[in-house]
Amino acid sequence: MSWEKGMSDLIPKQGIHDVFVQASGLPPTNVIWDKDGKPFFGPAAGTALSLTMTADTSVGYDEYVGAYTASPPAVHTTQNSNGILTITARITEFGNKDATDSFRAIRRKFSGPAILRALRALNLSLNAAPRILYQGSAIDNKQHSIAVFEIKLNWASSNDITGELGKPDGTDGFIQSVVPLTGTYST
Repeated sequence: MSWEKGMSDLIPKQGIHDVFVQASGLPPTNVIWDKDGKPFFGPAAGTALSLTMTADTSVGYDEYVGAYTASPPAVHTTQNSNGILTITARITEFGNKDATDSFRAIRRKFSGPAILRALRALNLSLNAAPRILYQGSAIDNKQHSIAVFEIKLNWASSNDITGELGKPDGTDGFIQSVVPLTGTYST
């Protein structure tokens, strides 16, 4: 599984790709991330869908929950986070089909139960229905049309960050016993 550089390491790029493949009905090779190598698309390919993660915004503050385990005695910390991920997609239709029609089909499928289940399996949910940002038509008499749209997805994560807190045994630390101070104190 690959991850988008600079984004949260909790967002599965391949899983999101698969959701767009399912929603668009396109072959996986026709749905690409903008930073991946782009194969040649032309009239024979039919439709190309390019995806870009344009924003990954946290919502609220992270919650840190500690849990005690008795055997072995330790405290483990879980970090719970929430946010909104914005994905911008560009549909290019080669031939006589209008890209806006393809956008409408994808928009309809994103509110259907199959896509919502697939998103839930990735700890994602639909924040807002896909909205179109730009519609273009043929350039220089070329037979293609373009539609650019964005989708906002809610994400939630829960990570055991115990190992990041510094103890080599993978725990947050736990005071097993208190050694009394020896000596005297005078003022």
